[in-house]
Amino acid sequence: MYFSKRIGDVALKTVRERRANPFVDYIRDLSKRKPLQHSYPADLLNKYEAELKQLPPYVYAGFDPTAESLHVGNLLILVNLIRCQQFGLRPIALIGEFTASIGDPSGKKSERDLLGEDVVIHNSKKVSEQIRNVFANTCRSSEPPIVVNNNDWLGKISLRDFFRECKSMQLGKMLRMKTIKSRLETGLSYTEFSYQTMQAYDWYTLSEKFGCRFQLGGYDQLGHLDFGAHYIKKRGNLSDNRFAAGVCFPILTDSAGNKLGKSEGGGALWLDPVKTSPFHFYQFFAQLHDDKAEELLLLFSLRGVEDLEELLQNHRNNLGKWIAQKELAMEVTKMVHGEDGLDSALRCTKAMFGSKKADLTGLSRSEILKLFRTTIDLKKEDISSMGDLANVTRQGNGKGYLLMQKGAFSVNGTKKVNPAESIEGVSSSLPALTDLTLVCWGKRDYRLFPCMSGGVVHSKLQKLVLSTYRDFLRASRGRDPSIRAHIQQEFRAAATRFQPSEVLLIEHHLRRSQRQLDSIRKGHVEKIATMADTRELPVFAYIDDVKQLQELRQYLNKHESVKLDPTGPAETAKNLVEICSTLHVLPSWSQDVDLVLNSISSLIVVVPGEKCEPVVEEFIKNVSPKFYKGTGWGSHAGIAVRVLSNLYKGYSNFHTVQEKILMALVDMCAEARLIGELECNLETLNDRFNTWETPVEGQREILRAVHRALLADQRADQAAKVMTALLGTYTEKDAATARDDAMECVRTAVVDPKSFSFDHLERLSAVKALKTSDPLMFNALELFISGTLKDYQAFVAKNPKFVSEYLKVDEAILLKKIRLLTLMSLAEEKNEIKLDELAKQLDIHGDETLEEFVIDAIQVNAISGKINEMANTLVVSSYQHRRFGTEQWVLLEKRLKVLIANLKQTHNNVHDVNQRIEAL
Repeated sequence: MYFSKRIGDVALKTVRERRANPFVDYIRDLSKRKPLQHSYPADLLNKYEAELKQLPPYVYAGFDPTAESLHVGNLLILVNLIRCQQFGLRPIALIGEFTASIGDPSGKKSERDLLGEDVVIHNSKKVSEQIRNVFANTCRSSEPPIVVNNNDWLGKISLRDFFRECKSMQLGKMLRMKTIKSRLETGLSYTEFSYQTMQAYDWYTLSEKFGCRFQLGGYDQLGHLDFGAHYIKKRGNLSDNRFAAGVCFPILTDSAGNKLGKSEGGGALWLDPVKTSPFHFYQFFAQLHDDKAEELLLLFSLRGVEDLEELLQNHRNNLGKWIAQKELAMEVTKMVHGEDGLDSALRCTKAMFGSKKADLTGLSRSEILKLFRTTIDLKKEDISSMGDLANVTRQGNGKGYLLMQKGAFSVNGTKKVNPAESIEGVSSSLPALTDLTLVCWGKRDYRLFPCMSGGVVHSKLQKLVLSTYRDFLRASRGRDPSIRAHIQQEFRAAATRFQPSEVLLIEHHLRRSQRQLDSIRKGHVEKIATMADTRELPVFAYIDDVKQLQELRQYLNKHESVKLDPTGPAETAKNLVEICSTLHVLPSWSQDVDLVLNSISSLIVVVPGEKCEPVVEEFIKNVSPKFYKGTGWGSHAGIAVRVLSNLYKGYSNFHTVQEKILMALVDMCAEARLIGELECNLETLNDRFNTWETPVEGQREILRAVHRALLADQRADQAAKVMTALLGTYTEKDAATARDDAMECVRTAVVDPKSFSFDHLERLSAVKALKTSDPLMFNALELFISGTLKDYQAFVAKNPKFVSEYLKVDEAILLKKIRLLTLMSLAEEKNEIKLDELAKQLDIHGDETLEEFVIDAIQVNAISGKINEMANTLVVSSYQHRRFGTEQWVLLEKRLKVLIANLKQTHNNVHDVNQRIEAL
């Protein structure tokens, strides 16, 4: 069942069943939005409608992470992946981590600079997170996109094997590509020339794994699309007729014709809110020319064309009201930045272009800093009056003090017309800007500056920074070395992160560090892990706990459903319990979720140990995946992960509390798809269980949660190991109660593409009990332990719904797995297998298809060997054992003894040689 989510104020049509002709419907819709200029093959609808109807319902687009953020050009591709999902297709986003290290020559006149491996890995994570966020913002009720990384296959294939894969790629066709021809004249490295072979192999890999034979691309990808489609066709059987197709989208330009993207023309329009704030992103679309707004609305909107035509007609009849621009800006901003980002953009817009001071005072500090971006460095000795301030901040030939008397000058939202007015106390007008002053000339020319600057303040600030650094280093003495190393790293990073003029911003961060310093001094921080490097501390700094609790209550009471007493109980623990009970509504309205949660957690960790448990329980009850949604660090769930991680470390001496926090943390990591960042391998978990003296049922509960989180993050191999460890906690006495766990363990293991040996599961008491409680699942396990393809086919024929309802997996995955297992069984019997016999046993037809399968088997380490084309045989040099019993242990012992004997002989030979050399 596929759903499209409500965008703006219009509910999109819900697609409850797969359409009969999803690709045809999608391309027809696309043609209505803008004439289809580039596709492969050309004239798709008129000539290839029958072939489109036969395509598997998967579509993919690739994103090379050459920067840590996608840009608006990439967004057009993402929008069309989402639109494909509306038409009943399954979208695949391919992260080109491997190819980003190579460089795509398309659309470039010169060589790209090669990126470092660590940069590409960082960019890949950021881009993956952005893609998931865009999908989450637009179609929360639909399945998430399939996100894959081409480093998973290109990073593992050997050079020899890859060249063999390129056998079907013709050099003449590669040289005829327009991009290649143009670059040959100016210079093209083999590195970038080879890019097209890797992109073609990417598409082929997805066609094999998912059946995906339809691709979306940018305007400059037509040559790659053509080349990849031909490669897929050549790799297929003659009878297979592997038709592959795709469309390319036009280049996006602004009203002046400049390209919209990350490096050329028109300025950079990034999807990352740090690089391009939601306000500036919104304003780009809101200020488009009428014709351009109409064009981009049709391209970017997920609304139906008929609805848009009605809206556009209203726009044309009311030019000057910016109807199309507003609709486009709202929909696209919400798509990229979510409800919160759109709300922030609208409030900033109202403040920037409105005439009421209340619009400005309603903004948060972070919104003001993003809105006006930079500060002006002013020296206090240069300014004594409003006239001086007007002269210094005025840009142009006119004297500021004269223009201000005409009403063109305002400070913190208040007009100033008297040049002689004192500058003292000017910074207290705006609640969110107690340390900054906002100057405006006219209606929109805003400037920020700190209320004090100059040499004296800088000197004091330097002393404050150095003394704070010294205090941190002293507090870290005698503690884990990771704490000191992290302190040094953070202070060095801060030295490059802040500009000298950002005086108050530096002071602000130094104030926030005080609680962290106290935590280190008190021993609450044992070491710095990789997950939450720092405790993000609240802006409610340098105030006592009572005052901080009151400010929190005042802030939370802004929501209509929250009715907290302004003061609350005198006891901190009870006070916090009441506050925590309201946190489930926080993500629905607050722009400062991270600051509020961190403020509360900083208070929780100072609650005495005997009183902290009910506070923590209330906190994790309301800060749960039920209320905190999204994927990646930037989502509400990601924010909650950081806070819970800090809270977890703060209770290292209170094991019961720490155990409860870990459970909540793992569940939140599952929602945010961040379990890979949490240190929860089996060794670490077992250490924790021993330290905490966790009862068996408690261990099982945590292991189940970790297993769910790993599966959500597509880490099937790790999930299988966790389930095996979980089943290891059962004994013969309670094995009968483990039916559900045992079934999940078997299911996870057999679908894991990296697992080939399953006999160890059969020895687990809980799995043995399946023989009685669920014989069908037990028979399936025995099949994968020792059965062959013929056994599997007979089993599926007898139990046709087993794969879809029990194992809940694509049958193609299991079919490939059982073929690999069958090959391993054949290899155990003899090391030279006739290809004809192998094809018959594996039910694979076609020499190229069989060869590809053998190559895949070697790549996943099921076997090692080579094909002898002269003898028409597969020669196996080694293989994985499907069973590892007594016989295999004896064989392993013999091989180790031979290896040891050889090492001893080698050692003696070297010793003899050395003696002879010394004698000479």
